[in-house]
Amino acid sequence: HRLTGAARAAMGTRLALVRLLDRKPVEALNALEISQSGELGAELRLERTRLEARALADLGRAREAIQRLEGDLAPDAERLRLEIQWRSEDWAAAADSIGRLMGENYVGFVIDDEQARRIVHLAVVLALAGDEAGLRRTRERFGPAIEHGPYKSIFATLTTHPLGVVPEVGQIAGHLAAAAPLQSFLATYRSRIAGAVPAGG
Repeated sequence: HRLTGAARAAMGTRLALVRLLDRKPVEALNALEISQSGELGAELRLERTRLEARALADLGRAREAIQRLEGDLAPDAERLRLEIQWRSEDWAAAADSIGRLMGENYVGFVIDDEQARRIVHLAVVLALAGDEAGLRRTRERFGPAIEHGPYKSIFATLTTHPLGVVPEVGQIAGHLAAAAPLQSFLATYRSRIAGAVPAGG
């Protein structure tokens, strides 16, 4: 209560993060509300908006959450957008988000595990979206690289069978999310801005 201005807003932002990590989205929104200030820098304003969007998504308000992120093209925002789209089963939009996260850097035959996971998640959402043309392009572009990693079989299943022959795509998506999750918004956000704030608040 003694803090004011930008310092109060920064502390409110950290508190909102802790509340989200504790799965308390209402309390996170409250922390953002009571720490509002007109003295915010551009980056802090964006961070607060992203946390607000995540809280709204946790409350089942995916459309509002996506609207909050409109115009924010930073990787943090894209990761959050993807998480919301995945949870709300907006597969076509999720494919677009993965594509933006990947950019043009995935070339050649050597990729790391995070890149491989994104490629396979892209194949999953394209299959769930019924995008056969997208799957064909994904197979042509990334097939050689995936051949050298642990996701070879699942990638082949998703990209070489007609969509109607892979009824277990949803089950594959669930297993993949558990075994090879994409880098999460909250995890990366916590490591960057939480600092010394304890996870338990």
